[in-house]
Amino acid sequence: MAATAERPTIATAGLTKRYGNIVALDDVTVELGDVAIGLLGANGAGKSTLMKALLGLVKPDTGSALLLGIDAAARGLELRRRIGYMPEHECLPSWMTARDLVVHLGELRGLPRRIAVLRTSEVLFQVGLEEERLRLIGTFSTGMRQRVKLAQALVHSPELVVLDEPTNGLDPQGREEMLELVRRLSRDLGIRVLFSSHVLEDVERTCDAVIVLRDGRCAGHRGRGRRGGLALGERRRRHALRRHPRRMCRGRREPARAPAGGSHARGRRDRSDRMSARLEDTRYARYDGVRRAPWFAVISLARWSAFGALGARKSWRAKFLPVTLTLIALLPAFAVLAIRAIVGQDFADEFPELIPYRQYLTEIGLTVTIFAAILCPELLCPDRRDNVLSLYLSTAVGRLTYVVGKVLAAVVPLLCLTLLPVMLLFVGNTFFAESATDYLAEHWLDSLRITASGLLLAFYVSLVGLAVASFTSRRAFALGGYAALMLIPSFVGQSLVEGAGLDKHVQLIELGRLPIAATRALYPGRSDPDPDLVIAGWMWWAACGVVMTISVICLWWRYRRADA
Repeated sequence: MAATAERPTIATAGLTKRYGNIVALDDVTVELGDVAIGLLGANGAGKSTLMKALLGLVKPDTGSALLLGIDAAARGLELRRRIGYMPEHECLPSWMTARDLVVHLGELRGLPRRIAVLRTSEVLFQVGLEEERLRLIGTFSTGMRQRVKLAQALVHSPELVVLDEPTNGLDPQGREEMLELVRRLSRDLGIRVLFSSHVLEDVERTCDAVIVLRDGRCAGHRGRGRRGGLALGERRRRHALRRHPRRMCRGRREPARAPAGGSHARGRRDRSDRMSARLEDTRYARYDGVRRAPWFAVISLARWSAFGALGARKSWRAKFLPVTLTLIALLPAFAVLAIRAIVGQDFADEFPELIPYRQYLTEIGLTVTIFAAILCPELLCPDRRDNVLSLYLSTAVGRLTYVVGKVLAAVVPLLCLTLLPVMLLFVGNTFFAESATDYLAEHWLDSLRITASGLLLAFYVSLVGLAVASFTSRRAFALGGYAALMLIPSFVGQSLVEGAGLDKHVQLIELGRLPIAATRALYPGRSDPDPDLVIAGWMWWAACGVVMTISVICLWWRYRRADA
């Protein structure tokens, strides 16, 4: 293969990686250009670390690693958009269906939405999950979960598929089907395969070349194109062929005749035929069309994260609190508009503002704070607990993209919860006013104040909530930490001002009060001024900015160190 010779599949030089005193990889130097490459070694030999180094998920201490001719350390995100990775460990979100997850990960790798949906149907058919595609992943068996992980690695038509122990946890039948599927990826579909296993027989059946790792060192590597091929495997095959020539026909693509009454042999051959039919089905084809820019991954990540945190695909218990808080925020606006519609214009002239916008924003601020305490832990904690974060990082999602997507997933629902009720009240007051034009001319500045207040409140509670949730994988701990951070400084501040007689500037430490006080400071000269707001309005906004900056730094620090 000339193309393979010009651009080897794997090329490493002096690759070394240490975790403290443990040497995971020790001066690994190898170069292979075969279509299907096996990575063989005992548990703890360094197979997973080598794969992550080739994918750019871990940075080697010394040496270099090239995959498909691309430097993994320098261009890791670009590389991961072109390959598929099937992790060894459990990393699937239990609340999503197989179809939704594969579509989502296809979008993260650049597929347009429509193409991702079509290709998801194709690959789920290929791996045998077409009938279970709408089931929740939490109800899947281990074998079905392995098939989902394989499907997400194939959905974006990769040039190479990296499979880390794909037969782990499978029963004998599932293991046979998985090995057959892996072998046909390279033989029938032309996809390069990097296959990791600690079982020699699995590597022999599926791969054309092998890299043997022992205690982090490369004990040897050999491709079939070289003289002797896989030396040990070929000797075993020749020995077995001399003793059982008929049995070895199955390994040479020649169907073996089943013995009389051999139902087990016929069943295994039938399963192999069904798998062949799936892979040779004309519905599977490579995609060479347009791919979206990397920043589209932020939108996809934010959309699916928000759906999950708000209770999509979950029971009514998960939806109860979000729906209840939303109704509580909307109820005053609906009540005021209903009263105005029933009583008439005389009531509207006598009470032009039944609920002042400043007061309504203050009341909604408490609701939004409670909503953020529920939403933010749901966005981050399950990803850490279920290892979904490592699945995201193994795709084309970088750490910055992940953080921005999660912030967007928190800000948008909270912004809607803040602005929708107040803007609904504003539009209703305009509609019921004697002259809508005069009302808008008099109150147009209120619309700007409402928008600024909503943005501040949504970003403030989102960033603080996410920063707290990033320190734990337990939602209860994140909720408790968020509540303590909002309430304890408020009690301390009030005690210092009222009990110790300190200056009221001490109120700036009351984190739970900052955004509401900054919102009220936007309405100067009202007939009902807040006697406590003797501090300049810009100081409240500056304090909010400091808290949000610290929260962003904490988020970035936590996820900069996150492992894939």
